Amino acid sequence: MLILTLRQAETALADRRIDHAYDLLHANVQLMGLPRGQRLIDKLVNAFVARGREHLKAGRTDEALNDCDRARKLGGNLPAVAKLREQVT
Repeated sequence: MLILTLRQAETALADRRIDHAYDLLHANVQLMGLPRGQRLIDKLVNAFVARGREHLKAGRTDEALNDCDRARKLGGNLPAVAKLREQVT
């Protein structure tokens, strides 16, 4: 069942449905411990940071902060996440 959920999350990310991919990973913490799950988390964190930057450029600070928070919950306080948070606040 975990592999199916992981595949669904990978497909969601590939389709640029990063919120859905986040929901799948966040609901299944066990996936985060798998090497394949960790690679997906890295990609998802980067996608949230990129989208957060887009929101920030467009003046949508609440959405940018939300993406920053999701990236931090998945990947921790990585340099790119910290930089985005600093730019937002």
